Amino acid sequence: MSVKRVRCILLLLALCTVTNLSFSAPERSAPPRVLYYMIGSNLESKKNAASADLLEILRAHPGEGTEIYVLAGGAQAWSLDRNMDRRITLLRPENGEFLAEPFPPELSMGEGDTLRLFLEQCAPAKGPWHLIFWGHGGGIPPAIGWDENHDDAWLSVAAIAETLSGMDHPPAVVGMDACGMCTAEVLQALSDCCSYFVANTAEETTEGWPHHMYLAELTGDPLHDAGKIRDAANIGQKRAGEPETTQAVSMQAYQHGQ
Repeated sequence: MSVKRVRCILLLLALCTVTNLSFSAPERSAPPRVLYYMIGSNLESKKNAASADLLEILRAHPGEGTEIYVLAGGAQAWSLDRNMDRRITLLRPENGEFLAEPFPPELSMGEGDTLRLFLEQCAPAKGPWHLIFWGHGGGIPPAIGWDENHDDAWLSVAAIAETLSGMDHPPAVVGMDACGMCTAEVLQALSDCCSYFVANTAEETTEGWPHHMYLAELTGDPLHDAGKIRDAANIGQKRAGEPETTQAVSMQAYQHGQ
């Protein structure tokens, strides 16, 4: 039996384990912080898709205490705000609008050092937090991309794993709002970087996840929150007439499968 076939079987076992778990809401103990790493690419400059999702995030009604930070960049033009053109912008929603915070505008979204700086500035030292990547999903080697302002640079999953594995307090949930990122290769790379991983096994529509749907229901419990993110993504796919292919994977189950 080939290594690839073994990995596929392990992946299916992990997916089945998580699928059968209950995602009933626990008591809310500590609100989560949600960080978005949004690589706009031509999805934004040609289709305004990133700005559309930023507006979804802006109109969301998260639970009291939930904090949201967005690092948005990688597109040559942004429909949301002309001042964002050809820059990286750190955004924080507050009172129905985004507040911009200082961030080096010359950095590439395709570099692990950019992700590291974002997490150093915005990730909490304690308490539950989630990290959501947004952009194109790409093949082998796995990567999220691309940055139009820096030679179409992709952020590799290896760079993500290196950054997260070096943290004292890694995210409870990692999500990838991108095509085809729920693969054995990605799971292997991130297996010790988070408790739950949410991603799509197939292509996504341009609209991607309906972020406003799950932000309103996050509790800080990783199992519950991973399920809510998965469910919202699948509702979005169903509304678009696409099959429901977003999965939530328990990394502990995946590791035990090995």
